[in-house]
Amino acid sequence: MTIASTTLPPGVYKLDGRLYAVKDSRRYSGKQDVKRLEVRNGKLHRRPVTPTTIDRLTPDLHITLEDAVAFGERHHFCCMCGRKLTAANSIAEAIGPVCKKNLRKATAA
Repeated sequence: MTIASTTLPPGVYKLDGRLYAVKDSRRYSGKQDVKRLEVRNGKLHRRPVTPTTIDRLTPDLHITLEDAVAFGERHHFCCMCGRKLTAANSIAEAIGPVCKKNLRKATAA
């Protein structure tokens, strides 16, 4: 588990071609859980990251809809929630409808 005292909005960030998921920790108040997203053998894994990587993440590195779609097309997983894309519409768009809406809100702000 990689816990950080960051001030990033929860979401997915792209740094050096890799995607990182940031979410508020359920266990530690005021902390965030940061993981690197990696797909191996058809499964999505969330890997721990180093404090140096966490320090390099900034709000302007939040992924775009195009980045999320590219990840979904390549791996058949939604990079926002980690679910396997199974519905025909989600597979065609390479992202689920709820995550697409949430990502648009996050990038518009």
